[in-house]
Amino acid sequence: MTGRNRNFDMLGLDSRLFTHYQALGIQNETEVGIRLHSETMSNKTERSNAGPRARTGITTGNENNDAKAIALYLQNRFLFTDQFAVTPGVRVESYRQIRKNEMNGIKGEANNTEIVPGIGATWQFLPEIQFYSSVYKGFAPAMISAAISGDGIDQKLDAERSMNIEFGLRGKAQQWTYEAAAFRMDFSNQIVNQALSGGISKTNGGQSLHQGAEGALGYAITSAWSVLANATYIPVAEFKGGALGPVGNRVPYTPKLTTNAGVNYSKNGFKSFLNAYYVSSQYADSANTEVESNDGTKGLISSFITLNWSVVYSPQKDLKLFGVIRNLTDKKYISGRSPDGIFPGAERNFELGLAYQFY
Repeated sequence: MTGRNRNFDMLGLDSRLFTHYQALGIQNETEVGIRLHSETMSNKTERSNAGPRARTGITTGNENNDAKAIALYLQNRFLFTDQFAVTPGVRVESYRQIRKNEMNGIKGEANNTEIVPGIGATWQFLPEIQFYSSVYKGFAPAMISAAISGDGIDQKLDAERSMNIEFGLRGKAQQWTYEAAAFRMDFSNQIVNQALSGGISKTNGGQSLHQGAEGALGYAITSAWSVLANATYIPVAEFKGGALGPVGNRVPYTPKLTTNAGVNYSKNGFKSFLNAYYVSSQYADSANTEVESNDGTKGLISSFITLNWSVVYSPQKDLKLFGVIRNLTDKKYISGRSPDGIFPGAERNFELGLAYQFY
C-alpha cells in the first residue's frame, strides 16, 4: 500500500482603493490594488506491506513546495458618456517558487515577473441591449514540479501566456434575460517536454488556439418560476505547433459543447434549482485516439449528462440554510483517463450547510 499525505496552507491579503474624479470633462473611476499571496504544500509518501488496513509505513518521499507572489494592479474607467465607457488596466505580478526534498536536502528556486495589460469597453446601445468587448493578456505560472526539477535545477521557464479577445451583447427585455459572446484565446509559450543540456528537461514554446461562442438565456414564467440555459461551443481547440501535439489535432479535454439548463423556483426566502449539465465527447491524448487502449489511458471519452438539485432557505435576513445533491441519478461516466487510466466521474454526493452574517 502506498499513500500520499499532503498538507496545504494558504494565506493572502487583498487591498483595494477606489476613487472617482472628473478630468477634461470626463468622469473617471480608478481602482488601485495590491495582493499578497503565499502557499505551501507538504507532500509525504509512505509505503507499507502490512495490508489494505495500513495507515502508517516507511517514508519513501518527503517534499515541501513553497510559492509567494505580490501583485500590483491599476485600472481606470473613462465614462465618456452615460452609455459608453472604456477601461484600460495593467497588472504586474512577481512570484517566487521553491522546491525542497527533505530526504536529501536538495533545494531549487525559480523567480518570474509578468506584466499583464488589458482594455475593455461597454456601450449601452439601447436600454435592453449592451455591447461589450475586451482584449487582454493572460498568464499561468508553471507548476513547481515543472519549474524546478527533482534535482533542484531551475528549468528557466517563463509563464504560459495567452492573448484573449471577446465581444458580445447582453440585456433584459420584459421577462427575458440574455447574453451572447464570441471569443478567441491564442495560447503561446506553453510548457513542453524536451531533452536539453544541463539538467533542463522542459522548455516553453507550445502553441494552441481556442475560439468559439457562448450564450445564456433566461425566461421568468411567473414571479416565482423561471427557466434558464447557457452553452459554450468551441469548434476550434487545436495545436498550432511547438511539440505539444500534432498541428491541427484537437487539444485533449476540450469538449466542443457544454450546456447547462434548468428550472428555478424562488419565493419567500426559499429557492430551489434543478438543472441538467451536458458535456460532449472529448479526446484524452494529443494523438486524438478514439479506440480505447488496454490500460484505459487513451480513447475517446463519451459524452454524459448529470442532474443536480440545490435548495437555499433564508428564514431570516442574516441566516441562510443550503443543500445540494450532485449527480442526482448517480450516473456512471468517465471523467478522465490521464495519467493512470479510467477515472470515474463523481458519484451521487450531497452537501449541507448554513451561513450566518453578523453585520
